[in-house]
Amino acid sequence: MAGVLYAKIHKLPVVATLHSQYKQDFEKSLKFKLASNMALNTIMRVFNACDECWAVNGDIKDLYVNEYGLTAPCKVRLNATDHHPVSDVVAAARIVNETYGISADATVFLFVGRINFIKNIDFIVRALAKAKAMGLKNFKMLFAGKGQDEEKLAALVREQGLTEEVVMCGLTGKEMLENLYSRAKLFLFPSLYDANSLVQIEAACQGTPTVFLESARTASTVTPDVNGYVSPPDEDSYARMIMDILADPEAYKRVSAAARRDLYLNWDNVVRDVYDDYNTFVEKMRRRSVSPY
Repeated sequence: MAGVLYAKIHKLPVVATLHSQYKQDFEKSLKFKLASNMALNTIMRVFNACDECWAVNGDIKDLYVNEYGLTAPCKVRLNATDHHPVSDVVAAARIVNETYGISADATVFLFVGRINFIKNIDFIVRALAKAKAMGLKNFKMLFAGKGQDEEKLAALVREQGLTEEVVMCGLTGKEMLENLYSRAKLFLFPSLYDANSLVQIEAACQGTPTVFLESARTASTVTPDVNGYVSPPDEDSYARMIMDILADPEAYKRVSAAARRDLYLNWDNVVRDVYDDYNTFVEKMRRRSVSPY
């Protein structure tokens, strides 16, 4: 509110980015519909006072317009990453294998992000336990990140009999993250909370497809079985999809190549467009301020 007020007083354009599903957060935290609606209305007054809003994908734009009451002009401006494809895939795999004690022939799955059950990471563990029961062998599931639910996740891993398969990587630097994405066969991201996560773009940068869930807004940029995978939202289906993906290496190669081609965006390119947009807003505001009408 302070930023919008400052901009209006000084005749500056205001552009806001839409990337959070506020209603989910408010309903979870406030536990009272009237309070949730009041909080959402307060935030939407700020966005509706902007000259333009940029949504991180089409689903988020629809959410804000159709459910949240956005009336300000809005367009889609996709997220990107500052990651680059690793130059030596073999060396990257060797580094990951040596660092985390993984055999060279193991199938690697990856999650990167906050270790928080709000991101549905417990779903990953249960789905992989089912895949193991279906016959999945010689695999490692790497969790890269820190968060409030690390102990709960470790307990679930023990409960599901995956202590030999799951590796907690903790926080890593950018170079190691790129190596992890490159080493992974699949990026597992069943979150229904995220709007458009950077990690799926980082994975695509290395040609690593993501397995999403149906109805996940963060999956809206993906074409199923073309540049990524979208599973029904139950653990059995997710496990079967992983097994089916691994059983068809030729189809996987096509999806892997398409993930990098279609979904990898670098900030260097996106920022050029953003810069042009900002200059357009400034010029419009300048002309408006000098107009005699």
